[in-house]
Amino acid sequence: MRLKITMQSRRGGFLLPFNYNYKLMSALYHLIYSSDQAYSLFLHNQGFVHKGKPFKLFTFSELKINGPYRVTKEGLQTKTDQVAWYISTPVDRSLENIVLGIFNNNSIELKGNGDPLLFNVIGVETMPGPDFRETMRFKCLSPIFIDTFIDDPVTGRKKSWTLNYFRDREKFVKNIRNNLVLKYEIIHKQTIKPATFRFTFDEDYIGRKKGKITSLIIFKAKSGNPIKLRCFNAPFEVETNPELIRVGYECGFGSKNTNGLGMVDQATRKP
Repeated sequence: MRLKITMQSRRGGFLLPFNYNYKLMSALYHLIYSSDQAYSLFLHNQGFVHKGKPFKLFTFSELKINGPYRVTKEGLQTKTDQVAWYISTPVDRSLENIVLGIFNNNSIELKGNGDPLLFNVIGVETMPGPDFRETMRFKCLSPIFIDTFIDDPVTGRKKSWTLNYFRDREKFVKNIRNNLVLKYEIIHKQTIKPATFRFTFDEDYIGRKKGKITSLIIFKAKSGNPIKLRCFNAPFEVETNPELIRVGYECGFGSKNTNGLGMVDQATRKP
């Protein structure tokens, strides 16, 4: 299920910093916490563990500014007071607690460095999903990140290694597939072995952008050192089992979905 939350800034036009994913994630957990503290802590600290990997099974979009804005050194300076925020999850309990949290608070606060941004919630609606088919085109509502794990030559332990679509295309696509399979197995409690899996970013779009389809997302870390993720943002086509595509639509494509990465919407036409 997917929600569209329409929000209005209490200060009119506002400055939206470039890296605000952590603030959105914190706001989302706060909504769940205000409805069900125990479930919020479960999601935050553990989630749904499968084959040794934790999954939270939700994702969310960037804020969609409903009006003009200009880019500054500090972020996006809006001339409007309204934004839309999309949240998606296949887990009924998560969705229920998000909705209850919204109605309990009637507002969403983005906290962090500098003055907090406070929004009044002025609209909540459920969004119908597409008709899932074997081949579909999507656009990113937030960029896609996928990684793998390699041996650290210094410590000898496993460490995360970001995959690059241009440099590591075969592994990039394979890990997108494997990530979707794991999420499917958690949701449906059964295995799936797709006969076909094809994932390609739009080559025409990449050409028009001169290959510049990546963005650097920076997150707050417990250690104090920021976490930097190189993500990809471009329309793409995916061909596989429709139920696996549904998982990507509802939970997000790639990893770090809980941080607001990998949310997509159907592309109705080629950009």
